[in-house]
Amino acid sequence: MDPDGFLIKNDIKPKELIKAIETVTTDPPYYSKTVSKLLRKLMTAGVALEKHDRILLYELSVGTKMVDIPNIIPFSKPSMERRKRFKKKKIDVKNESDRGFIIKAKEKGFT
Repeated sequence: MDPDGFLIKNDIKPKELIKAIETVTTDPPYYSKTVSKLLRKLMTAGVALEKHDRILLYELSVGTKMVDIPNIIPFSKPSMERRKRFKKKKIDVKNESDRGFIIKAKEKGFT
C-alpha cells in the first residue's frame, strides 16, 4: 500500500484539507500530522511486524490462547511460540508475559 495521501479524521480542518488536496494533486504524498508522527515512531522502532505477527499480537490482546492461534494463523503452535519469542526479544520485552509483549508493542506504535 502506497497512498498518495493519508489523513486522520481528527486532523482534518478546512485549511488542512485544502493543503492535502493541493499536495496530492501536485506533489504527493501528503500525510497528516498524526500519520507522520506514527510513521516516524515506527521507523525509529527498528522492528518490522509482518502480517502474521500483527494478527498474533491482536489475538493475544483480546485474550486468545496460544493453543487456539493455529486455528487463526496458518502456523503450528511451536512455530508461533518461536515467532513470539523472537519478536519479544527484538522489541526488548523484559517481562516474559504476553501482557508485557502487548504493552511494549503499543509503546513502540504497533497497535
